[in-house]
Amino acid sequence: MASAAAAEEEATLEALAYTLIRITSLLLLGYVSARHLLPPGAQSGISAFVGTLALPALLFSSIAILQWDAVDWTIVAAVMLAKALTLACCVGVGVLITPRPANAGAEILNGAVLALLAVSSDDLGLGLPVMSALYGRGSRYVSQLFVIVPLHNLLVNPALLSLLALGCAQRRSSAGGGRAELGPILRGVLRGLAGNPLVLAVIAGLATNLAGVARRGHAPTALPRALAEVSSALGDAYPATVLVLAGMASVGSSEPLLSARSLATPALAVLLKCAVFPLATRTLALALGPLVSGAATPTETLDFAFLYGTLATSNVALVIASCYELAPKTVGLVAATLSLSKLVGFPLLLVSAAVYQLSSPASAIAVSTNLERATHGISLLSCAMVLAGGTLQGAWRPAAPAGVGGLASALGSAGGSRQGGAPSSTATLRRVGVLAALQLCWSTAMLCVSADRLRAAAPAEAKVLFALNSSLRWAVDSFLVAVAVAPRLSCRAQLLAAAAVAAAATAPVIAAWPAVWREAALPQWVLSEGHASACAVAYLAFALALA
Repeated sequence: MASAAAAEEEATLEALAYTLIRITSLLLLGYVSARHLLPPGAQSGISAFVGTLALPALLFSSIAILQWDAVDWTIVAAVMLAKALTLACCVGVGVLITPRPANAGAEILNGAVLALLAVSSDDLGLGLPVMSALYGRGSRYVSQLFVIVPLHNLLVNPALLSLLALGCAQRRSSAGGGRAELGPILRGVLRGLAGNPLVLAVIAGLATNLAGVARRGHAPTALPRALAEVSSALGDAYPATVLVLAGMASVGSSEPLLSARSLATPALAVLLKCAVFPLATRTLALALGPLVSGAATPTETLDFAFLYGTLATSNVALVIASCYELAPKTVGLVAATLSLSKLVGFPLLLVSAAVYQLSSPASAIAVSTNLERATHGISLLSCAMVLAGGTLQGAWRPAAPAGVGGLASALGSAGGSRQGGAPSSTATLRRVGVLAALQLCWSTAMLCVSADRLRAAAPAEAKVLFALNSSLRWAVDSFLVAVAVAPRLSCRAQLLAAAAVAAAATAPVIAAWPAVWREAALPQWVLSEGHASACAVAYLAFALALA
């Protein structure tokens, strides 16, 4: 029985891991498509299809057959109250972080943008596949998403839109010497919502559902055949299309993340979204359980509440921000926050799910070992593509290839420069080559040595294998840090610094071997998989850019 439960836990976590790999692959596909494959106007057309047809059809078909006895009102109340409290907190933080003297409307706009980023979870684009992998597509926990999304659109979005409109109106009125009136602003927001396809789909789905309840005493279990075929065809297109669209929207979004000054706002927004909001949701679910259901909140419900809170920010935030008269820099920070929230949220979501789902270290090691084969295999392939592409196309010679961007730009801005401050293509690509070679060696070593093999090896053999893998991992990280914090050093000096840090980090663990194996070495091994996944995606993206 115990082995069957452990196998089920491992299968669930592996399903989640491969779901995140699929999501990341679609985001990467969208990024590459926007840069190399699709014409410039394609993004607006895909966005219109998603917002006007695909998502409304998915909402309508899901709400129309929603079974109300499956709704956990403790979760719904906790999520909505957490959104309201986080929104209020963001407005206050916006006032505190606005420089003085502040322009008219600046405090409200800063708070509204922070709130938009902190409470707009990607419920269906990311939440639907993730929660389906964890709990099953027909689970009652998945059904909560189709209650939370309509409530967010009907209650939270009007508040966000009103704050953005009020801030913009105050700024315009100050420039023209007038005064912003709240009444016309609210009426304008309500008029916009009245014609919003998402709101209309929610109302139509709710009307269909309640009509079935009034006629049969329960919600419909299926839509009429013709209507179901059409709505299903459109709704099924949403999950993949919205992820490709999100990848397209991320082009150029990494620029603000390369500056410490510009990084402050996205980092604050991600902290609110990925730390404050999940904790608030779980705490409120714990407190509201006895009030809503008359019993203590089940642990599984609390776990779902926290996992829901860790979902990355929805790309709808960028669409909303683009509709208002915000400064281009602010819109760029919103786009950067979306990218950063995915980089932080995906590993946090996987780790949180592992903590809640796995009941033993053996299960964690088994999941880590299976995931290792996929992540390091991708990393191995992508690094090889980078090195082969640079060699065959002459990218390592002084003339930089036209397709180099992203990672190369980041490393180039930190590396050597030409006269006048322009990035040196030779220095840039030399660092890219070193980084790819280090990652290639590390992924090869990790593929050859699994956590299970390391546990079963003799002490002397395990000591050597761990020293090799640990030093390579630290070398990759340290070289990146050296490039960032010491850009004037030569590539050779940065590589030597990385080697010294790797040796210093690995030596204490090896010296205390095997007493610290379980306390230090094994956790390092498991955590390295998340790092390998991020590196694999980054190198694959860069390899495709070179191609």
